[in-house]
Amino acid sequence: MGGLTPSQVVPRNFQDLSRRRTARARALATRYPASREALEFCAEIAAFQQQAVEAASHPDIESCLNFREALCNLVREKGSQVLKQAAESLDESACREALYAYVEQVDTTSARSFFARVLLQPRVIFQGAGNPSHIDNRCPHCGHPPQVGVLRPEANGAALTLVCSLCLSEWPFPRSQCAACGERDEKQLAYYSPEQMAHLQTQTCDTCQRYLHHIDLSKELAAVPDVDEIAALPLDVWALERGFQKLHPNLVGI
Repeated sequence: MGGLTPSQVVPRNFQDLSRRRTARARALATRYPASREALEFCAEIAAFQQQAVEAASHPDIESCLNFREALCNLVREKGSQVLKQAAESLDESACREALYAYVEQVDTTSARSFFARVLLQPRVIFQGAGNPSHIDNRCPHCGHPPQVGVLRPEANGAALTLVCSLCLSEWPFPRSQCAACGERDEKQLAYYSPEQMAHLQTQTCDTCQRYLHHIDLSKELAAVPDVDEIAALPLDVWALERGFQKLHPNLVGI
């Protein structure tokens, strides 16, 4: 990344970022039919988040509750059956619990946590974050795990950054290392990239049985990493069928 800081890599204007995410999700939905439903849902979520930020006068955790019902309605209309079931029991009290559980990383992977993440993400990106103790495989801004890796051309090769699953900040990480357990033995790490999705790559680790998608910007300059990661649904199926577990679910719960 050279001398770039995470805040320089990720646009902090959430409205602009949301427009990019929405447009990219819709474009990829027409390009990758196998991932169309997930990408169309992603576009709806990105548009919802943009509207929520524009309507919020005080973007704090409690204000996130103001958009609970609108999000539940969107899920009832467009979401998966699992999310629809979670929406039915997400009253204000349950939503508040989910928000604080996500911030404290008590629950970041359940169906209920989906609602917390969608509501929190604009606030975290809009406000910026604190300065937690930095662990290599955790976001230096908010302390959450990575969602996806990004490969950028550098000298004669490519440099890897990890993208935060919550605030979307990026930070450098060794390319030949597992982002879940830190494994460095090349015999334990493998990479898969299908011809029809050349800019998407999946790194698997035999040591911890986890996997993470990488987005190669040298092959797809227009990629929006956390959105293109959702397009990698066929790679999720490929990895899960081989017994690997995703490092962290994406914004639509995959």
